[in-house]
Amino acid sequence: MTNTNSVQNVINEVMATRGATVSVFGQPHKIGESVEKGYVDIIEILEGFKGYEVETVLPAQYEVSEDEETGTYSINSESEVIEDGFEYEEDAEERMYELEEENAAPVDVNTYLEYMEELSYLEEGKGDNSYNWAGNVSNHFNMQTYRNINTGEYLVEFKVHLYGDVRGNYTDSVLLKFDQDYFFYEALAEANGYEEYKGYGIRFSAMSEGYEIHHIETDEDMEEKYSWDDVIEYIDGLVEEETSEEV
Repeated sequence: MTNTNSVQNVINEVMATRGATVSVFGQPHKIGESVEKGYVDIIEILEGFKGYEVETVLPAQYEVSEDEETGTYSINSESEVIEDGFEYEEDAEERMYELEEENAAPVDVNTYLEYMEELSYLEEGKGDNSYNWAGNVSNHFNMQTYRNINTGEYLVEFKVHLYGDVRGNYTDSVLLKFDQDYFFYEALAEANGYEEYKGYGIRFSAMSEGYEIHHIETDEDMEEKYSWDDVIEYIDGLVEEETSEEV
């Protein structure tokens, strides 16, 4: 049985757009083949999520009915008889549950979530998009969290924006599970970036819009900036000041 809920599928969707020409508001737009400086690669984040996928598999749906002429019971799928000739209803139901598990099938994330919600197994939590805090990430991402009230597990529906209007053009969702919500945020926070430029170090993260700058030799913290261009201009200015003081 193949689980269709896969982080690798999302990675493949993202990678397929890199270097490709797509339509943005009706105009051709070529996406860069590599990630620009100052941005965390969404692929790094996705790689860290591998192994946390939910097994989005649903049992088959059968029912037990009685044959009024023979007084026996059968297991049915809609109008099709799966097995029949059961003398007792309890035996038919027991066998039905076995067959439902044996014939379980993988489904997409949306179908799985709809099924879980119909059974009232999910408590909806926080939803957000990295666009809302201008995260320094190559592709913005959308997330919706849930708690499985039966298992206590923390579920995250995660999808990646590919190009164009942030209100659309996303990958398929992947559904992840964690024992606690902070494990998910730790995984996000671990995917951060660091660059060196003219003796200064620059830290950035998908969870923040700021660029933290420090002098590598003295480890002195400098002003925080909010765009890569501002970072470069700021450091160039610092280096120019240092040079003029040495003269």
